[in-house]
Amino acid sequence: MADKPKPSGKEIAFIAIGATVGAVIALTVIGGIGAIGGGIIGLGAALGGMPYFRRVQEWQKNQQ
Repeated sequence: MADKPKPSGKEIAFIAIGATVGAVIALTVIGGIGAIGGGIIGLGAALGGMPYFRRVQEWQKNQQ
């Protein structure tokens, strides 16, 4: 049984870039980092993490 895949450097960069873009949007649009700003940052990180998420899903499907 193979180990769960770890995120590659490129995938980590996508997550970091997504979080950074979310932070910029939060600061620009709402002018601060509150609960809504944190949600926007989290959404950016989640969107950036989609390539890794898809790779893990494919790995899980192949484990069955």
